Amino acid sequence: MKKRILLDERKDLANQAILDAKRDARVMSELIAYFNSMPVLAPIETAEEAKEFLTSPTPFFEARILRDCGVSFTTGAQPRAAVIAQMFEIPHSAFVDRIVHTRIKGVKLNRYTFDEATKKIELMPEAEAEIRDEWAIYVEEGAETEELAKIQTIADAINEMAPRYRLDGTDLHRVVSALRFFKTAPKPGGGWLLAPNFEEIKKSFGKPVNQL
Repeated sequence: MKKRILLDERKDLANQAILDAKRDARVMSELIAYFNSMPVLAPIETAEEAKEFLTSPTPFFEARILRDCGVSFTTGAQPRAAVIAQMFEIPHSAFVDRIVHTRIKGVKLNRYTFDEATKKIELMPEAEAEIRDEWAIYVEEGAETEELAKIQTIADAINEMAPRYRLDGTDLHRVVSALRFFKTAPKPGGGWLLAPNFEEIKKSFGKPVNQL
């Protein structure tokens, strides 16, 4: 197996992804708290119930209405949950609207845990490490590192020559427009310099940027 080498942690992007994941945890916690404030309905108290609810919020909610309100018909017909909710002053429409406008469909629930004492959803510490690894860019030892080294050598030469030939940021941006395997990066102390564009290098090998 070829060795992978960390090229760029992309800390800013990873940190933002972690903040977004923690925001999702707060949103899910608030949704559970709202459910638990409902009259008549038994609250969500276990991790299993929380997972079932977050996987299919509306079906779970309506099933609980039918189960906990104890309303049935002798004909065996299935009553509408919204109608039963109105009889018991359960805010069916408001809660379903809240579910619809809550962004939890794409959330990876296996990265979260439900604290049964506080009734809150929390992002697991190991999930943060997974997110950081997803955003990090790795290069595979061999052809990819060789390509990177070649482009880095050219970038270093141009960066060294730039002051002598009075190349400014505008000139370097033009280089990037013409040669996609370069990108511009902020220069310590101000200005710009050329660097390898690893996303384009990866594309040349037929891979997404974060795939080995």
